[in-house]
Amino acid sequence: MITLTYGTHTYTFPNLADHPVGWEETETTRGRVARQWAISGVVTREDAKKISDMFRAWQAARIADGDPNETGLVGVTAGFTGEAPGFAWTTAVPVWFNGAPQIQMAGAFCRVSLSVVDAAEALAVLLAQKEDEVEDEDVLELGTITFGSAVVNLRARPDGFTDLPSIALNPSGKHIVTGPLKLTKTLRIEGWVDEINLPLLEAWAETNTNTTPATNSYFLTEWSEPVADKRVQNGVMDIYYDVNFTVTKIR
Repeated sequence: MITLTYGTHTYTFPNLADHPVGWEETETTRGRVARQWAISGVVTREDAKKISDMFRAWQAARIADGDPNETGLVGVTAGFTGEAPGFAWTTAVPVWFNGAPQIQMAGAFCRVSLSVVDAAEALAVLLAQKEDEVEDEDVLELGTITFGSAVVNLRARPDGFTDLPSIALNPSGKHIVTGPLKLTKTLRIEGWVDEINLPLLEAWAETNTNTTPATNSYFLTEWSEPVADKRVQNGVMDIYYDVNFTVTKIR
């Protein structure tokens, strides 16, 4: 016996034609599956319409939802409860319809079949796939670096130099070296921070530049405004900020 509910609509399948338990498989070897229930049974013609009306009500609300790949949200769901041989779902599972009701005549009755999927598990699979796509496009993640109490995730090797000497030819055709004969170390930061670390990084930038720097300390010398980007990181859809700045080691 399986019950589906959406808003004021509810229907209980008293007699199942088949065992409903299954999986929606996307990439099973990586664990990317979601619980799925294929529900079928013989019902009255009136009940077939009730089931169809429930689906239509859910569909009308669901179509207004944003793409879960972009929102990272489950959105509109129906409720699934019930039991089948060896299984019971006493707490309602939020589900998406992933198979619309199919209705066939069976004498004076109708055979109805449909399928629903665990919405949270299906969303987790979608976001894992999206994260893979982003990682394929991005440069390598190269660990983290801390400024004050802000943690920045690196996308490029930061270590660099500035104040290189220059060379020129004298009238006799020999090179003359001009400028300092000692490089200045820099950290050119290209990476990203989350919403928690962005204000910490901006606070560090203000503090770092409001006093005369000491020798051998790192001083902020270039800063680009952080750029917001909504993407999946570690399975979570959120807003992250790409940052780009340079600090110079004072001599």
